[in-house]
Amino acid sequence: MSNLTISYLLNRLAKKYRAPGGIKQLAEDLGRPNYNVFKSKLNPLTETHHVYVEELDELVETLDTDEVAHHCARQRGMVCVRVIAEGEISDGDLFGLFLDRGVALGEFDELVRKSLIDSKINKKEYEELMKRFDAVSSVREAIKLRITAIYERGSVK
Repeated sequence: MSNLTISYLLNRLAKKYRAPGGIKQLAEDLGRPNYNVFKSKLNPLTETHHVYVEELDELVETLDTDEVAHHCARQRGMVCVRVIAEGEISDGDLFGLFLDRGVALGEFDELVRKSLIDSKINKKEYEELMKRFDAVSSVREAIKLRITAIYERGSVK
């Protein structure tokens, strides 16, 4: 598990928001009249101010990030992947992605094998492994949802 708390993650994301605007720009975009209070809420070292769950949802939407979802999933020992919605892609194209996924999975497996052999992963290798993992996972989830939708539409009892 990561030592990074949700407070530190939100602080980092807010500081990077519409650079060089950062927290001040985020406060303006969210219509927060008191910048100092907002800044304190995003400071993980401030014990007197906290982000409420309603604000978290608004922050995630405004920051346009999936990092919070990934953080929460990691904290629970899970993964978070984007799902291709039904209608977003044709069945034929989805099947093509399924076939491509096989190739991508083989390449991913080879990268994992090399990492396990030397027991070393640098930042670039880690980022590549995570990117490839998310890609093959996303296609797998899309296929699962499509199979479920087809079954539920025309299931024979």
